[in-house]
Amino acid sequence: MKIVTCTVTNKTIAEGLVSYTVKQAAIQRQLCASFQALYKLPLHQMEMATQVDEGRSRGVDDEDEDSEEEGGEQGSDDDDGLDV
Repeated sequence: MKIVTCTVTNKTIAEGLVSYTVKQAAIQRQLCASFQALYKLPLHQMEMATQVDEGRSRGVDDEDEDSEEEGGEQGSDDDDGLDV
């Protein structure tokens, strides 16, 4: 953001400029909040889809992770290769 300074000899004009800039700043903040609220859900959905796609490209599926967790506990007390 570029900040511009100038000297205004007329106090009425200076006051009007300050008022205008304050109002414009408020409008910009409102627009920012509005757009963030508007795009929050679509951006979240895109993020979730991207994470799923990245997991698939690495060869990781949710089902594979669950089956490894369940099967990994059997016979974990010793390493003789026998499931008891």
